Amino acid sequence: MKETVYVSYCEPTTSSMTRPSNQEMLDRMTQFGIRVCRVADKLPNAPSSWVVAKQVIRSATSVGANYQEAQRSRSNKEFISKLHVCLQEAEETRHWLRTIEGAGNTKSSEVGLLIRESSELIAVLVASINTMQRRSRP
Repeated sequence: MKETVYVSYCEPTTSSMTRPSNQEMLDRMTQFGIRVCRVADKLPNAPSSWVVAKQVIRSATSVGANYQEAQRSRSNKEFISKLHVCLQEAEETRHWLRTIEGAGNTKSSEVGLLIRESSELIAVLVASINTMQRRSRP
């Protein structure tokens, strides 16, 4: 029987203590994008918030979209390249979340959890890229 594992700010997933499946990662990235959108919707109605909200929404939702696209890669090289795009978007999202947190325009605990989640996604993506690069070497 598989036990329930809680991953950061995500919904509980049923999994053994092994690495998450591609679908679990995609679900996690999708939920991350949704939560970031909700935080962005709570930002004040001010020109500076509009800019930051658009940027953080674009980058956060792009992480999952690019991960989905990576699943259809035709080669390891293409897969690694798409994971690099996911990594860049996750890092950009973390930057914008830190900007939101620094501006103090929303609940810091909520943003803090998203920053932690973005850091965890970054760590998983870096590990995945490193693993794929090792496997691709002759």
